[in-house]
Amino acid sequence: MPNPSIFTINIYQLVDQRVNPIRLTPVFLLGIAMIQLVKQLPRKLPFSPRLNYLLQPSNHMESIIGSASKRTPDVSKPPNQKTKTATPKIKSGIRKYTPGSSRKSQKKAPILQNRDKVRCELFSQNPEKSDVPTKPEQMLAPAPMPPAPAPVQVPVPETPLNRKQMPASYAATPSYPQGVIGNSSKILFKTTSIKDKKYMFIKKLGTGGSSEVYKVLEVGTSSEYAVKCVYLATDQELAQGYINEVRLLRELQNSDRVIRLYDYEYDRTNQLLRMVLEVGETDLSSFLRARGSGLPPALVLHYWEEMLLAVLYIHEHGVIHADLKPANFLLVCGRLKLIDFGIASAISGDATSVVRAQAAGTYSYISPEALMGGAGGYGRADDVTSAPIKISFRSDVWSLGCILYSMVYGRTPFSHIPNLAKLAAILDPNHRIDYPRVDHLPPSLIASLKWCLTYNARARPSVRELLSVRHLATPQSPLPQSLLDKVRQHLTPDELRLLQRAQV
Repeated sequence: MPNPSIFTINIYQLVDQRVNPIRLTPVFLLGIAMIQLVKQLPRKLPFSPRLNYLLQPSNHMESIIGSASKRTPDVSKPPNQKTKTATPKIKSGIRKYTPGSSRKSQKKAPILQNRDKVRCELFSQNPEKSDVPTKPEQMLAPAPMPPAPAPVQVPVPETPLNRKQMPASYAATPSYPQGVIGNSSKILFKTTSIKDKKYMFIKKLGTGGSSEVYKVLEVGTSSEYAVKCVYLATDQELAQGYINEVRLLRELQNSDRVIRLYDYEYDRTNQLLRMVLEVGETDLSSFLRARGSGLPPALVLHYWEEMLLAVLYIHEHGVIHADLKPANFLLVCGRLKLIDFGIASAISGDATSVVRAQAAGTYSYISPEALMGGAGGYGRADDVTSAPIKISFRSDVWSLGCILYSMVYGRTPFSHIPNLAKLAAILDPNHRIDYPRVDHLPPSLIASLKWCLTYNARARPSVRELLSVRHLATPQSPLPQSLLDKVRQHLTPDELRLLQRAQV
């Protein structure tokens, strides 16, 4: 095998001495053509190790090329004409590809015919990627369609039908009726301070007259309370009633039958009275409205006893409530507690009644003597207009009878009568209240109901007398002997002895 270095030297000698290509053998001509072709190919293509070795000149080759150029005869050059050499000058060392070098070069390589064909033949190991499909599946696949332009969306005006629903966190709440401003995710609650304690309003529980009751949460302890806000600037007499309520509640705090008063504060600047009270689950009026008619006998007896115990406590402490109704009994942990002592009156000493200048109360539950002076057995029957209004503990008993009537029959005794005729029926001593027959309740309970709704106040029972009535009487007599003789043959001796000791 010939030495590659000699082969390289001979090629450069021939090129440099302008040897006539006709005299050269085909092998040398092919070598010269390949070198010229490789020189003009782009530098991105990788060269094989063999070709890189051939392109690398040695020191011995450079010396021969230098000596050969000296022996080359001088050629006459025309003035102002550059000499063109057939072979460009080759720099020493291995050629390395630098990214972006082809863009920096300003010289354009000469265009060779069939360059792509020669490139594929010489460098078949690493062919350059082409956009022309070569695989059959690529040639058969159809050209991808350009994406369709997106349709132009026309804005639709907002209507109540297509309006986007507001999230629950943005909706209005009882304590924040205008909702969240600016669609902020942070909900703001109103707060108030009473005796240096901060309370956050949760919702409104109810309104009445010039007062409002809110359910609040104490900041720091997370304890729930009810705050009653009363505007005292509207009516001086009404303001005196609320001040009287605070005084009575403070005196009745030693029992679990009256609503608890935790704190209160009077704002003289705004004439606003705020009371921090115990909060309950619901009141008796809402409970009866939710259950509807036909309350079970066990619940009727239970709540009747709860009401009697609560009223007995305030009567023993000399307080006449004067406005007993289902809405003023608060259900707290299964126990009824009295609330709203706004028009309540305290009896001092041995007094049994209180004289008032005008009637006050709820018409469906108010007693005849509290509605008009001289009624209910007080004063002269022929001159009831000039007699003063006199109320007593028996006035609360009448109201208790109206509440029991609504639990038994689902309505108050005078609810079926229009307003003006209702007042006349309450004041009429000859009016007879209807008591339909009730089989699911003890007869003693219906008798207590009739006793409470007696027109003459002096004939009505006291609360202690009502508590003494046993609606579920204790067994007092044994089973009849005739019944025992009939079932004797079906019983064992032990079972027969148990029935003989049983009582009804």
